[in-house]
Amino acid sequence: MRRGKWYTRLALALLCLLLLSADVFAAGDEVSAMTIAVDADSNAACRITVTAEVECGSSPTQIVFPLHSDASSISATGGDYKKRTIDGVKCVVFRSDAGFSGKQTFTCTYSLPCSAAEQSDGQLFFVALLERGWDYPIRKLNVTLNFPTEVTVQPTWNSSYYGDVIDNFLHISIQGNTVTASATTFLKDHETLRFQMLCPDGFFDLHHQPGKTVAVDRIAFYLLTAAALVYWFLRLRAKPILPKKQQTFSPEATAGELVCQLYSQRPDAAAMLASWGALGYVTIYRNPRGRIILKKQMDMGTERKPAERKLFQAIFLHDPLCDAQSIRFRSAYKASAGALRSGWTQRMFLKKTGSPYVLRLLAGGAGFVLGFMIFDVRLPAIGVRWLLLPLLSAVCAGLCVLVQNAGASLLRRRRLPRQLFGLAAAGVLLLFASGASLTAMALLCLLLQLFCGLMTTFGGQRSSIGRETVSRLLGLRTYLRRMDRDTMQRLSRLDGQSFYRLLPFAEILGVGAAFSKRFADWQPEPCVWLTDALSEPHTAKDFYRLYSEIASAVRAEPYGRFTGISGQTPQRRRRVRKPMTDYYEEEV
Repeated sequence: MRRGKWYTRLALALLCLLLLSADVFAAGDEVSAMTIAVDADSNAACRITVTAEVECGSSPTQIVFPLHSDASSISATGGDYKKRTIDGVKCVVFRSDAGFSGKQTFTCTYSLPCSAAEQSDGQLFFVALLERGWDYPIRKLNVTLNFPTEVTVQPTWNSSYYGDVIDNFLHISIQGNTVTASATTFLKDHETLRFQMLCPDGFFDLHHQPGKTVAVDRIAFYLLTAAALVYWFLRLRAKPILPKKQQTFSPEATAGELVCQLYSQRPDAAAMLASWGALGYVTIYRNPRGRIILKKQMDMGTERKPAERKLFQAIFLHDPLCDAQSIRFRSAYKASAGALRSGWTQRMFLKKTGSPYVLRLLAGGAGFVLGFMIFDVRLPAIGVRWLLLPLLSAVCAGLCVLVQNAGASLLRRRRLPRQLFGLAAAGVLLLFASGASLTAMALLCLLLQLFCGLMTTFGGQRSSIGRETVSRLLGLRTYLRRMDRDTMQRLSRLDGQSFYRLLPFAEILGVGAAFSKRFADWQPEPCVWLTDALSEPHTAKDFYRLYSEIASAVRAEPYGRFTGISGQTPQRRRRVRKPMTDYYEEEV
């Protein structure tokens, strides 16, 4: 009796196991049929279409199609899908909240770049037909490969489950330029399948093969990066300059020349005119049409530097009145301002110092090479490839220059535009690089550009006079930024024009907004050298806004190309122009 109960219990257990296993097998998902079509062009680039009939027994909510890491131009049919990367594999994921049931057909089409490489014994063509990541066994598989010319060699097929070569598990046929194969056995889940064929020389046209120069380009990129850093270390590196404490204001140069002293650039036109106005040489008037008119009050004599006198005389050579938004003004300024810059540069820097432009050029060259690598991989093998590569590489170099300028603007206390442009340029470059798997090199390149922008902000190695000058200017910046109202009122009692005299210096040093904000509601006496027909400033805040508008107008493109500061569109230039006196006295 006990023995009978024991056999009964064993039989029941075996029956339950059979029933459970049957349910498991019935509930499984598998690919009942799969077809893979590969079309290779003369440059060995491929267009691949994969169609799979999936038996969905477990009602999965997603079906995953693994693709090659270089897959591009991806499209799919069969349901809603998204492109994702799972465990390092690029995939197309079909999703259904309700779950897939029964037999479902999914199709995915994508492109691969050049899939062939030159070898000593010919051209090796290789393509992955099944990528790792297939979660489903495949009952029936058919593969078709079309080539541009007749196939005369035997290909090889490799699988991760059945060893290196699985030709014995495939029925293979070669007819003309078409290779077909069908599996004679059941393919397991997570199985891979790769096709390769050693073709004779000339089978593919590989003259424009993508990625062919990446190895050489990497070497060039790292060499240029190293050269930039070495050049900075040997020719431009200098000790930091500390601000010198300032309690008084006694500049030896105009506000416009601070740009020469700090950045070795041409003097700022707006700040130069403001300093001349404070010294009594000119008056500045914005007429009702928004045009900025300069009027000479007296000649500039030997009390000023020869280069400064040359610039002043060039502006007022033919007329005591000058439109600061005109081509005449811009031309005269560009032609004569360089001498003023050169004079300061010779005093501010050592003769042995390197050039910041060389450092920036080396960094930009690294950006050019990076762009060449990016688009060498991303551009298809087309005839105009070698024409497009230099152009697109130059675009990447231009993006690097914007990042350099953004880095320099951080120390120059400039406002946001340059920094925003630099940030946008960095984002675009990273976007380009991500598509070519060069994100790490792009980050290194951006760090190099930012470093070069920061390190070249104040020029090269300075002389003792240059270091002393910069130290005093940095101290002046701190002095103006922290100046309180009591100090300003004390200075105004001595000189009622003190605020107007100091403002251009504060603006060039990057603290104009903070300087004027401290005296926002303070009402100084009217400015004697700047008047405006469009508004009447009463407070320090009002005057700062007026000065900023006029400075922007002076620094903008010449009149006749863009609108004036008033926002009104200027009239088209006529052959017969009114005298400048009419513009100055108009509606005063």
